[in-house]
Amino acid sequence: MVDQHHDGPGDSVEKRPINFTHTSGSSPLEGYTIKRGIGVGGFGEVYFALSDGGKEVAIKRIQRHLDIELRGMRQCLNIKHPNLLCLFDIRQDEQDTGWIVMEFISGKNLKELLEESPQGFPRDQAVAWIHGITSGVAHLHRHGIVHRDLKPANIFMDDGLVKVGDYGLSKFISCSRQGGQTESVGTFHYMAPEIGKGKYGKQVDVYALGIMFYEMLTGDVPFDGESSQEIIMKHLTDEPDLAGIDSRFKLAISKALEKDASKRFRDGTELLDALPKPDYTRLKYFTKPPEVPVPVAPDPRVRVSETTVPKSPASPGLTTWYDLARSELKSSPSRDRLTQLLGSLLTASLVSTILTLIMLPIGGIPIDGQPGTMSFFGWLLTSHISFCWAILLLGHYWESRKGDEIIRRLVMFGVGVGAGTLAFFTASFLNLSLVDFHRPSGSMQWPWMAANGIPTLGQYAINYGILFAVICWWKQADSFRPARIDLLNAVACALVTWLLPIVPLPWSLMMAASISITVQASAPFLPEKDRKRYKIQIRSYH
Repeated sequence: MVDQHHDGPGDSVEKRPINFTHTSGSSPLEGYTIKRGIGVGGFGEVYFALSDGGKEVAIKRIQRHLDIELRGMRQCLNIKHPNLLCLFDIRQDEQDTGWIVMEFISGKNLKELLEESPQGFPRDQAVAWIHGITSGVAHLHRHGIVHRDLKPANIFMDDGLVKVGDYGLSKFISCSRQGGQTESVGTFHYMAPEIGKGKYGKQVDVYALGIMFYEMLTGDVPFDGESSQEIIMKHLTDEPDLAGIDSRFKLAISKALEKDASKRFRDGTELLDALPKPDYTRLKYFTKPPEVPVPVAPDPRVRVSETTVPKSPASPGLTTWYDLARSELKSSPSRDRLTQLLGSLLTASLVSTILTLIMLPIGGIPIDGQPGTMSFFGWLLTSHISFCWAILLLGHYWESRKGDEIIRRLVMFGVGVGAGTLAFFTASFLNLSLVDFHRPSGSMQWPWMAANGIPTLGQYAINYGILFAVICWWKQADSFRPARIDLLNAVACALVTWLLPIVPLPWSLMMAASISITVQASAPFLPEKDRKRYKIQIRSYH
């Protein structure tokens, strides 16, 4: 049969005459009579039909990838939400052909509406559309479902309510199953960069939502081209042009379209929190959807960490961009944080080695390869690395947490005591005599020195503890420090050390300054563009 109808029941369809398998009046599926063909989606034919009781429905005959399609549908069969197309049943006919019975929607899909509005929608209308779409997707995400094929052709409106349809590619996914998915999914204009690599999570839907919001505001997709390869390459390399986007929406779109999935909103719920709410009193054709409570009991198939709804950035207590950034940092995957820390420690070791080699000739010790020189170099390098590692480890632990500064200084004192003890025993292990190193020139004798000119273990440990407690070293390892490397910090550390000369000049100045530089060079640093993003976002909430 040839059919000219293009109404969408929740499946993207082709806009051309279609040869359907079943004709009007036939009943291939018991209990339903076909009235007309609607279109062909990615996996099969779609028909408008009536049940024996007279209910209007859309039924989809699965022609290809039966297992994939039915698996996706079964996951969504019992999920109910005002912004999701209703799925009624999954059936098989006498020939074991799979059929899906779903809600029928007679209106145009979002793709057709966008084609009628080449300049995009008015802002209030675009906000209402994206809010409704994101609400439905967020509900899927709370149940561990990733849609994977979000695009305007799969979005509809019924009686003023936005509806997300076509779950044919939906897939259940948990934290442990985000890799290994090699099947290419989605439509090129709306596909996240990581999909081509077969690694994705809920962020692929977030990316598609960002693309659609951009398109609704401007009338164009942010990444277009003459071929699929060109479009994919732009997804991988180009940044979206946000010059024409209202400042209220730039942050949400920018974060949703991050190339790195870990930098995007984690799921639809987070994106929804970042979007302004629609003013339905100003919208003629939209209906305010009923409130849907977040389910208390998690889906048993999904790990708790996936079903827990993340705290809104606008939650009480988040009053500055620092608070917002630290909150997001705290929720980062532990594996990513550990990898970042290991990278910092390795970098610190390399920088320490370079700076220690530079310090030797400045301190009057030639690099001649003699046993005494090598022992001293080994002691100095070990002390330098241990100090830097201790600061980086504490900075890593504290940067995502608020804490009392006095308590932190006490902790730093204890760490300094440990570092001083390690330095003292390292010298003994290397058979290094520190008499010449610690004996000052002239007749001056520091009060904490023993009679022979070298400090005891207790004195060594206590003075290093004081050195660690006086300077806020952990702030130099904070990702949110004002500058990547601030040389004034290094100078200040050197001056403080000069006032506590446990190590004589010029070593005290060089050690303190080089440790400060090493820590700053090795610790993570939040780029300026991300700081601006957080500042804009926190202003939008207050």
